[in-house]
Amino acid sequence: MVDQTKMKGQTNGRGTERPPSASSSTRSAARNMAHLLHDAVTLCQLQLRLLALDCQQLRSKLGISLAALAIGTIFGLSCVPVALAGIALLFRDVAGFTRLEAVWSTFALTLIVGAVCIGCGVWWLRMSRSI
Repeated sequence: MVDQTKMKGQTNGRGTERPPSASSSTRSAARNMAHLLHDAVTLCQLQLRLLALDCQQLRSKLGISLAALAIGTIFGLSCVPVALAGIALLFRDVAGFTRLEAVWSTFALTLIVGAVCIGCGVWWLRMSRSI
């Protein structure tokens, strides 16, 4: 073609007319590999710094709300035995059950409520998958 540049010899981008020697090619390949590994290590270091900054920002944003959620969960779970004891005392005082009957009635009631909750959860999961 008329508009293409013609090369006069192999210059290998260095401006010399001689072909590259085997030792310079080996050094060039080693240098390129070293640069590639250096870039990979630098990228890993930068990604770790970014992860550390993201964790700090997440901790500052969610720190108080996670603490409040944890404290609320602890208080909520600690209320369960007190509520069950209250139900057993209610059965004893109002219904006239003995202590043993009140405890077993509370256990049966809790078991029924738990089974209903598990059944509703399974039903909800099956319904959400079918949608």
